[in-house]
Amino acid sequence: MKKPNLCALIYGKSLSHLDHLAPLCSLLDIPLVVTEESLQIAAQKSYIDLIVHLYDYEDAAIQVVKNFDIVISSLPSPTFQSIFMVAEHLVRKKLLNIWCPHGNSDKGENTYFFEALSEETVALCYGSQMIEKLKKKNVFGNINLILEIGNYRYLHYKKMKPFFDKLLQSYFKSLSPNNQKVLYAPTWREEENSALLSDLEILLKNLPNDIDLIIKLHPNTLIQKEHALLSIYAKYESYPNIVFLSDFPSIYPILDSIDIYLGDTSSIGYDFLVFDKPMFFLNTDNTPLSATGITVSFKDPKIFDRIKNCLPDPTLSANRKKLYEEAFNKDVSLDNLLQEILSFYATHKEANSDIF
Repeated sequence: MKKPNLCALIYGKSLSHLDHLAPLCSLLDIPLVVTEESLQIAAQKSYIDLIVHLYDYEDAAIQVVKNFDIVISSLPSPTFQSIFMVAEHLVRKKLLNIWCPHGNSDKGENTYFFEALSEETVALCYGSQMIEKLKKKNVFGNINLILEIGNYRYLHYKKMKPFFDKLLQSYFKSLSPNNQKVLYAPTWREEENSALLSDLEILLKNLPNDIDLIIKLHPNTLIQKEHALLSIYAKYESYPNIVFLSDFPSIYPILDSIDIYLGDTSSIGYDFLVFDKPMFFLNTDNTPLSATGITVSFKDPKIFDRIKNCLPDPTLSANRKKLYEEAFNKDVSLDNLLQEILSFYATHKEANSDIF
């Protein structure tokens, strides 16, 4: 049998998927297919070791079906099928869609996100914690194959560290080397985005001169609140200790460069665990991640004093290390992962030869 062709896919304007699929493509040496020129530009700027194909919306489905056999995406199977069903019928060929997570947010505990994966054939998971979430949501048994991929994005960052660090420093020219660097990276809150922006204003007004604040908002927030954010940018972008990172998709170079994380239920908090540095959470519920740091409030005028004066906490450090081990499988071989995918495809194709 001819060796199947693999690619990853970002269909639409899902910039939030780029930092999850691009590193995997690079490590597996497979191309990334996009349908937005802005994503192609962002990918080629931030992931120089990546092959990117730009397809028009009109013929993206037919081109993917003709040129590839296995597609890794962050789209749940029903959405994927709605895009490719007609093209598969025309070409008389069935794609194998492999679901890839785009984060490990604690929001999934209280939403129907994982329930949407009940129709997957193959799913990638970071580690045991995500697998337990699938079991809790009663979709684990419906998936034919679950593969643990560990913290492959951190692995990719370490591989490309000199490039990423140099690129990031071009954004940090105004920051003082003597200041503490704090990252504020809130999750996307669809129903509360107005409150999110007012909270951001509070932080900016209370920021002292001896702290550098790096702000990385969720790509969906950047799109939905574009006009409201323009007034905030205009007001604060001249401050030397404030940086808005709106076009830097890779999170690990940022996390490696900062001293303290300030966030909420965002999956970036899980990404930051590998560095075992102080973490502060704003108005969060009781989640696994919240046990790894200190909860603070936007209403506290001394919030940055608490951040500046935080001392090492052995208990919180132990919690961070424990949760990181639960969240990410540390012993993943990407060579073995690729072989498992190819082996499953061959077996699955033979068993379903009438639809492939």
